[in-house]
Amino acid sequence: MGIKGSMSLNASARFLFFLTCVLFGKFVHGNWNSSSYYDIEHRDPCLPEHVHISFGKTVLDIIVMWSSLGDCPGQVKYGMHPWGLEAFAKSTDIYFDEQNKKGLHYLHKAELKNLQAETTYYYIPISKGKQSGPFYFKTPKAETDWSPDFLMFGDLGIYSDTVPSLVNEALSGKYTALFHVGDFAYDLKNQDGQVGDYFMSLIEPAAAVIPYLTCPGNHEIDTDTFTHYRHRFAMPDTEWPIPLHKMWYSIDIGPVHFVSYSTEVFFTNFAMYVNDQREWLIRDLDQANKNRHNVPWVVVFGHRPLYCSTNIGDDCSKQDSLVRNGFEEVFYKMSVDIVVQGHEHNYERLWPVYRNNVTEYTYNNPSAPVQLISGAAGSAENVDHFPAQKRPQWSAFRLDNRAMNSYGRMLVVNESHVFWEQRSIFNHSTLDSIWIIKSKHLSEKNGTHPESGNMSEEAKHLLGQICRKSFLYCHPFEILVISGSMVVLIVASLAVRVVVRRKRKQNFTRTWSRLPDDLEEDDMVVGDVESLVQT
Repeated sequence: MGIKGSMSLNASARFLFFLTCVLFGKFVHGNWNSSSYYDIEHRDPCLPEHVHISFGKTVLDIIVMWSSLGDCPGQVKYGMHPWGLEAFAKSTDIYFDEQNKKGLHYLHKAELKNLQAETTYYYIPISKGKQSGPFYFKTPKAETDWSPDFLMFGDLGIYSDTVPSLVNEALSGKYTALFHVGDFAYDLKNQDGQVGDYFMSLIEPAAAVIPYLTCPGNHEIDTDTFTHYRHRFAMPDTEWPIPLHKMWYSIDIGPVHFVSYSTEVFFTNFAMYVNDQREWLIRDLDQANKNRHNVPWVVVFGHRPLYCSTNIGDDCSKQDSLVRNGFEEVFYKMSVDIVVQGHEHNYERLWPVYRNNVTEYTYNNPSAPVQLISGAAGSAENVDHFPAQKRPQWSAFRLDNRAMNSYGRMLVVNESHVFWEQRSIFNHSTLDSIWIIKSKHLSEKNGTHPESGNMSEEAKHLLGQICRKSFLYCHPFEILVISGSMVVLIVASLAVRVVVRRKRKQNFTRTWSRLPDDLEEDDMVVGDVESLVQT
């Protein structure tokens, strides 16, 4: 290419970059006009949009999702070379309009199964002949003895300056997965779904390249339906749309067993599915502990923290915290290594803590989980400030204003060392970092690994607590028998009352018919009635 051609290309690139910055900046500062983005008249109804991927049942299964304006059945064409996409995967297509009247109504999900490890794949989502891409991703190693790197953050809105940095990080090729720990867009349902659509378009450059793994936050509750979260995302080994009773999952990625859990079960009407999740969580962690010799690290992530020193009335700052009461004992007794959380719009790192007591002031073989709060990616609700008074003993490090527009990075170096850092988008500086070292991952309180198929005593004890807390949950058959017996008794009682009342009515009618018709004097009538009654 000649000099003139190169200069023309550079000028065009600069113009496109400038135009992107203007449009993005205009939206970020709150002057975004939704009608300019959602120009329905001039929009191809079958064009695949909002492309993002996640893992399927294993890391060698990739789920591809996208949206379209019209009813356009889809498929994914993929392969190992951008010029030779010979494999096809048909999509599942659904119509989605609940709290989404103005958003794209058609969602598509295809699963690419049994892929090769450590391989770059190229793919093109297609809806009725219209296509986007090509996009690409690289599958991780199938074995566990390697060093994956992860991006982890919570509370990311459409007004955040963090998105471009996350996209750049994703495109660097260093990361295995992107973890979003609740609260999306602020909110996905807003403007009848248009905000959700815009957020999915913003995150697409990152989420279409590396798997985007999520958990629900309070901004996803959507009047107890979680409808946008359950439809817009598909997670590992989970039905789609995600069922209300199964908004949690786990997956092994290299040397890490990741568990996504929902803190929001405590904050819906009637606290639905609290026990369902608790039982699943205990059983899942028990199985993970049996596999520690292969997958040594257990990392869990959920939206609302167990503890926080932010004093704004959130659940994590209360003595009777629902989230802490629901999860702390399980995480401690099942030897969880790291807990990543969001919700608080700041950054806070805790010392290992259990029941408000610091177990040790070190991350070298801690006996309690290491808890991290990374909720500063950029919400629509500004920063959550820490109080001026002295912080609690369990709070090791915290930042409010300086932490805004930052995200977490977790590098799992090997079976004994994890490096965590909180990074600012400004100058890519590190705000905080620690090494977590565990020479053995099951603490002495749990002893040796239980044999495969046998539940540990800790798990049995924790499951037993569910039964003591909820007789209805643990004894449905007995409740059914008792309820049935009560119904039978009530029906029998009503039947007896009906029979008795009919008998009395018949006796009264028979008695009245025996009275003389021609009696004229009251005393005679009374006398005869009295004699009849005596009879």
